[in-house]
Amino acid sequence: MPSGADYMKSVEGGDMMTAQRMVAQAAKAAGYLVGKVFHGTKRRFNAFNSERDSTKLIYFSTGRKFAEEYPRGHGGHRNPEPDVQARIDAAREASRNFVEQSLMDDLPQETVYRIFDEEKAMQRKMLDGMTVFGGTGDHLVVNFLKSASRRC
Repeated sequence: MPSGADYMKSVEGGDMMTAQRMVAQAAKAAGYLVGKVFHGTKRRFNAFNSERDSTKLIYFSTGRKFAEEYPRGHGGHRNPEPDVQARIDAAREASRNFVEQSLMDDLPQETVYRIFDEEKAMQRKMLDGMTVFGGTGDHLVVNFLKSASRRC
């Protein structure tokens, strides 16, 4: 089993493949499930933000297809619960108001494109990461994930 010093040497040397392999070995030896998991989202990001969820959790799936489809409303999520639909409607209305207020003047085309991009970003920010309780029939495996990119 690699030592903590070996791990730190790999991290500080930029050898993240070796560091991740060490984390996986240690996790497996400690009884953690080690495997590939997926996270679905509608927008690009480079860091997870657990503060966006009321339970301060980040959600993953062992199924790539489920993770890809979940945030886009496929696979049984086409008719959201009324409270979820209300949030979607509120996000659409807020972004529509933003666009209407922004387009009152004659604007250059690149500004119009930027406004519409901001409208979509506003909707994604308001809706991405919504938590839906119950009724999904998903089997959850409670475990911990560790990453070599974070010093745990």
